[in-house]
Amino acid sequence: MNRDQFTGALKEFAGKAQEDLGRLIGSPSQQYKGFDLQNEGRAQVHLGNIKEFEDLEILDRECDKRRDSWVNGKG
Repeated sequence: MNRDQFTGALKEFAGKAQEDLGRLIGSPSQQYKGFDLQNEGRAQVHLGNIKEFEDLEILDRECDKRRDSWVNGKG
């Protein structure tokens, strides 16, 4: 789990709490703010997923290069 995923998950959690609190006290503005915070958190989690996938893809390409050099007798 990278930083973006963690921060996004925290924002989702805080947004859900804010939305529930707004529902409890009858404040539509707090509900909307909580909903917006949840969406912001979801977007940040997705950004973190993309970054993590890119890192894995880079590592996979490096492993392929090493394997190819080993198979060709260069490693």
